[in-house]
Amino acid sequence: LRRLGDRYAAELALAAYESRAAPSWVLDVLDHLPELLNDGNRRSSSVDRAVVDLLEAAVLAPRVGDEFPAVVLSHGRGGLRVQVTEPPVIADASGKADDGQAVRVRLTRADPLERETRFDVVT
Repeated sequence: LRRLGDRYAAELALAAYESRAAPSWVLDVLDHLPELLNDGNRRSSSVDRAVVDLLEAAVLAPRVGDEFPAVVLSHGRGGLRVQVTEPPVIADASGKADDGQAVRVRLTRADPLERETRFDVVT
């Protein structure tokens, strides 16, 4: 996406250097270019997150029921957000703990099709 923005900037710079008007295809999009680039970045981030979620669930699926060391990152809509230290995974967890607290969590769900990984705090 950055290259797309660079393409328009290069055309504008070239036109200025050559003391001519920029091409209409550049000028027609210029007002909307920041919005297009931001939308593309949002989509790219969403795809990146979906791929990570899928891989985390696939790697952990055989380990449902296992316990892992973790740290509570925050409290959110679905309960806690935890960082499992090994393998490195950030996921939702049920239970009670304070932000920053080291805990043990049990993997209760790892569904690659739903791209979901879920833990319960056990200590």
